[in-house]
Amino acid sequence: MRHRDFYNGFEIEDGVFVSVEGETEKKVMPEGATLVRYNGNEERVTIPQGISYIDSDAFENNCDIKSVVIPDSVKVIWSYAFYGCKNLESVIIPNTVTRICRGAFTGTPWLEELKRENGTSATVVNGILIEPDSSDFGYEDYEYVIPEGVKKIPSMSIINDERVNYCEEEMHILYVSIPKSVLQIAGDAFGFKNGIVIKGYHDSYAEYYAKRHRLSFKELVAQSSDNPVLNWELDGDGNLQVFGMGKMPDFANGLKPPWHERCKEISKVVIHEGITSIGRCSFKDCTELKSAEIPISVTEIGKEAFFNCRKLSSILIPSSVVCIDDAAFYGCESLSDVYLPPCLLRLGRGTFGECSKLSSVNIPESLAEIEEETFYACNALTHITIPDTITYIGSKAFCGSGLIEITLPKCISAIYELTFAYCLKLRKAVLPRKFKHHMNETAEIKEMAFFNCLQLNAIEIPHNTEYIEQGAFAACESLTSIVIPNTVKRIDNTAFYKCTKLQTVTFQFYTPGCTHIWRIGKDAFAGCSALQSITIPDSVQQIDSGAFSDCISLRDVRFSPQTQIGENAFANTTFEKNN
Repeated sequence: MRHRDFYNGFEIEDGVFVSVEGETEKKVMPEGATLVRYNGNEERVTIPQGISYIDSDAFENNCDIKSVVIPDSVKVIWSYAFYGCKNLESVIIPNTVTRICRGAFTGTPWLEELKRENGTSATVVNGILIEPDSSDFGYEDYEYVIPEGVKKIPSMSIINDERVNYCEEEMHILYVSIPKSVLQIAGDAFGFKNGIVIKGYHDSYAEYYAKRHRLSFKELVAQSSDNPVLNWELDGDGNLQVFGMGKMPDFANGLKPPWHERCKEISKVVIHEGITSIGRCSFKDCTELKSAEIPISVTEIGKEAFFNCRKLSSILIPSSVVCIDDAAFYGCESLSDVYLPPCLLRLGRGTFGECSKLSSVNIPESLAEIEEETFYACNALTHITIPDTITYIGSKAFCGSGLIEITLPKCISAIYELTFAYCLKLRKAVLPRKFKHHMNETAEIKEMAFFNCLQLNAIEIPHNTEYIEQGAFAACESLTSIVIPNTVKRIDNTAFYKCTKLQTVTFQFYTPGCTHIWRIGKDAFAGCSALQSITIPDSVQQIDSGAFSDCISLRDVRFSPQTQIGENAFANTTFEKNN
C-alpha cells in the first residue's frame, strides 16, 4: 500500500519523509512524488519542488486558486488536474512537463485567454496539443488541421471536437492533417472513431501512426526548402568537424554526404553549435568511427544517421534532442551504454537494433512508444525499466535480447509479434493485470510473442486477453503452469507447442451459456510432455488436429461430448491409448 502524507495543504503520495538535523525535524520532498490532492484555500499556489506528477482531479473545482506555479520537477499533469478552477488566471508551466492529459485545464480562464491570444482553436503548451475546439471552423471540408509546431497529440485530444462527432453522425470522412513537427500521437487521440483519414508527409510519424492503427493515409506534398551550407574539415587524425546553421540535409535517393569518399578515415565526429538536426544517413557505414560529439542545438537525429558504425563506443545525446529516427544507431555493435534525454518524444524503429554490446539504456517518461525492433538482438541488455507512460511496444522490440526479467507497463493494449522471441535468458515477465483498450487494437498476445524463451518459468496472462495467437509461447521449455482467463476466445495453432515442462493448464471459471473460448488450434499444446490432465470448458466447440499430440503423460482429459475432435488431436498420449 502506498504511503500518503500532508505537506502544507498538499496531499502527497510516496514522497514525504522526515529528515532529522541535530534536534530539528523537518519534512523533505524528494523527486518522484505524486500530488494527489490540494486541500488548501490559497489564491496563489506554488507546488513544492520534488513533485513529479500532478494527479487526476488534484485541484478539481477549486474556486479559490487564482494562480499556480509548477516546479521544474513536474513531468506529467494528469487528466482533469485543474478542471473547473473557474478563477485560475495564471499558470506557469516549465519545459520539463512532457505530458498534459485530457481536460487538465478545462473550464479555467487561463485556458480561454490562451485561445484568444493564439487566435486559433488549438492550444499548444510545450509542443503538446490541449483542448482543441472546432468553434472557428465550418463543416464544408470535414478536416481537422493540427497546427505546425505541435509535437504531441495526447489521449482523446479531439474526441469532443464538434467535427469529429458531426462526421461520425453524418457518416462523413474526417481528414486529420498532421504536420512534420508531430512526433507522438496517443493510441486513442481521436477516440475510437471510424472513417478517419490521416493526411501527412511521406516517411513522417503521421504515416507510421496511420499504418500501425490501420487508418487510411493521404500523402501531402512537401514544399522544397533550402538546406544550410555545410562546411567540414577532416584532419590527418581522422577528426571530422562539421559546421553550419540549421538542419543538415538528408543524404538519401542518391545524395551522398560530402565526406562520403573518405568515410573510412573518420574516427571522430564533432558537430558544431548551430546545426539543429543530423540528416539521414549522415555517417552511415563510417565503420572506423569511434566517438561523436553532438551540440545542444541539435533536436533531431535522422534516420540511419550512424547506421553500421561498428566501432562507435561513445556518444552523448544532449538534452535538446526530442527525436531519434529509425535505425539511427542500428548495428553500432561497440556501443555499450546510452543515456536518453528526459524530453525525448520519439525513439524510432530499430534505433539500437543489433547493438550487441549495449548493456545500459534508460527509457525516459516522455516517451509513449517503444517502436518495432528498437532493441532487436541487443544480447548484452539484461535489464531495462519501462515506465508506465509507455502505451505501445512494437513487434521484435526486444527480440533476441539478453533480458533476464521484464515488467511491462500497465497501459499497453497487446503484446505484438516476436516482441520477446528468442530471449534465451528471460526467466520472468510481469504482464499488466489487464490490457488497456486503444483504437483499432484487440487485447491479445500475438504470434510468437515469447517464442523460444527457454528459461521463462512463470507468466500471468492479462485478465481481459481475447486471443493467444500462433506460437505465442511455443518452445518455452521451462514454463510449468498457465492460467487461461475466461475472456480468451481462441488459442491458436502451436500456441504452447513443446512447452515440455508444462504440468498445469487451468481454464478460469467460465459462465455457463456465455460465449467464451470456442476453439483450440492445431498443435496448440503438442509436445507438452509433462501435462497429465486437463479440463476443457464446455464452450469449446472444436479441438483441432494434433492439439494435444505427443503429450505423452496426458491420461485424464475432460471435455463436452458436443466438442468436435480433430484428427490425431490426442495422438501418442496415454489418454488416446485408454480410449
